[in-house]
Amino acid sequence: MMNDQKGFTLVEVVISTAIIVIVSGAILQLFVSHVRAAQATENFLVVSEHNQRGLQKMAEELRGTDYQLVNVVFSGSQGAKTLGPLIPGGSSFSVTLYSQITFKRIIGFDIMNGSQLWSTDITYSVNTTTKQLQRVQDGVTKIFASYVTGISFYNSPDGSIGVILTNTYGDMSGPTPIGAEVSNRIEVFPINAGSS
Repeated sequence: MMNDQKGFTLVEVVISTAIIVIVSGAILQLFVSHVRAAQATENFLVVSEHNQRGLQKMAEELRGTDYQLVNVVFSGSQGAKTLGPLIPGGSSFSVTLYSQITFKRIIGFDIMNGSQLWSTDITYSVNTTTKQLQRVQDGVTKIFASYVTGISFYNSPDGSIGVILTNTYGDMSGPTPIGAEVSNRIEVFPINAGSS
């Protein structure tokens, strides 16, 4: 009598297992890539918002109280560069870029002497080791932004002080970098600004 048992041969089981492993591996790789991209996007948004607030704080301080600054000193020349206009229809212009700015701002008014009171020196620069935008005054350092790969200050032809802040977000290392390099540029209009 013949044995009518139905089933899979060993070869069929091995081949189907191999196919399942390959398909599962591809799906897992796709999932991991998606999660990594989502994390990079989330990091970008968080850091971008934090750095935008830091840039705005710096801009407010550069504007100063009553829009006045004195003793503005640009240092750490990065060379000349032609910049495009910030507003549509504006003209391009050439400036010298600097890596650091030091200035004083109005902090009050001396009624007895009828004169303005000025702060001690305030310096903004990027710590290249920690990649942070830092503000230093009287030996106290405050961090205004993170993941900063560069900063440039300039004195534009209209007398405004310009700032270009460059950030790198995500994982830019490896064969398939996930992230971006983003530059933010602002200009502020203090009175009495000048380079020395």
